[in-house]
Amino acid sequence: MKRIISILALLTLMSLCACGQWYLFPLGKGKSPKDTATLMKMKPEAKKDTVLMNPNPTTDAGETAGGVGNEEMEDNEDFFVLDIPDVVNISMILPINASGKANANFLAMYTGGLLAARDLGSNGMKIDFNIYDAADPSAPMSHDMIDESDVIIGPVSTEDLQKALSLSHTGKRIISPLEPKAASLTDSCRVIQAPTAWCDQIDDLFKWIEEESVIGDEVIVVRDTVLTGQGEQYNYMISKLEESGIRFKTVYSASSAVPSVIGNTRFLIASDRDAFISASARQIGAFSIKRKKGNTYLYITSRMRNAKGLDPQQLYRSNARVTMSYFIDYSDESVKNFILAYRALFKDEPASFAFQGYDTVNYFTRMCAKYGRQWYMKLSEAPEFKGLQSNYSFKETEMAGQVNRAVKRIVYRPDMSADVQ
Repeated sequence: MKRIISILALLTLMSLCACGQWYLFPLGKGKSPKDTATLMKMKPEAKKDTVLMNPNPTTDAGETAGGVGNEEMEDNEDFFVLDIPDVVNISMILPINASGKANANFLAMYTGGLLAARDLGSNGMKIDFNIYDAADPSAPMSHDMIDESDVIIGPVSTEDLQKALSLSHTGKRIISPLEPKAASLTDSCRVIQAPTAWCDQIDDLFKWIEEESVIGDEVIVVRDTVLTGQGEQYNYMISKLEESGIRFKTVYSASSAVPSVIGNTRFLIASDRDAFISASARQIGAFSIKRKKGNTYLYITSRMRNAKGLDPQQLYRSNARVTMSYFIDYSDESVKNFILAYRALFKDEPASFAFQGYDTVNYFTRMCAKYGRQWYMKLSEAPEFKGLQSNYSFKETEMAGQVNRAVKRIVYRPDMSADVQ
């Protein structure tokens, strides 16, 4: 059964809430929905509504909740205006009922997107926002559904993305909102990959080392011999490191490393094994405490930060520098505003999926409203957009697709504080 749920109807469902799923977003778990049944019992013939608020748009779209990205979307002389729609038609295609009951994660993503649409509409943007259940076999995706949409967020799985592409013409782009493996479709298909890949996190680590290093510093790579030639991220890191031109020393245990006499010591861990990562981080933390001159820095990705058995205190002790695709800075005013607005509307705490839904709808809707129905032609030229949880900065692939390259840099300090650079 086709689920077309209007934005105005959902704004009345004050008890709706959501929770994030740990395996996709390990930044924090939400709570279980209190009333998902209300959402799923809505009639399939529910009318699609258009949000028509404030015919004179302001420049502060998003102020009600997150209020993010305003400065990144300012006029740029290099841009030219395309076919600007009077009403931005957004379709979000998610597997709401994939397991036979309402999926809390995708409901969270939907409610986050709904709040973004409300904020943009409250500041003058005209939006037609629709949600479709990709898991409903009785009403599969149709050509008309995709053809009528200006911004198409989802489906999630690679298989469903391929189906959506087969139904769309060459002038449409499908936004992959979650699945990292869908990045493989961007080289030959009209897919825009919203999540940042782990390889971009590694690339940014090397840039970060080069930016921070000074004369006398030493780079030490703690190399795992167990998975030599087997670990995907291990192989990529070693290959890219050798190409980078960074001078480094290799050790097979951080405990055997000797501090630089005159400078700082900067560590990289080359491994795909949680046990090796956590043990190395512990040794580097001890190394940092014992040294008498210079500082110790550990450069890792979000994959390593979330390794099983890793003691978070070691990140602070070793002045860790972490590159991440997703990070929520709860001290940021925009994040605080979003949380307050979400609580007021849905009577629950927003989980990571809700932040992701907000960022995705907020960014791509802004792009369409500013640059027209062929907004995707301007993605690679647009300045980086800073969201609540994700940043966006796109690069075209060899074919028609585009991939998000934006990475967040998180700094851990010995005083037990952490901030975003």
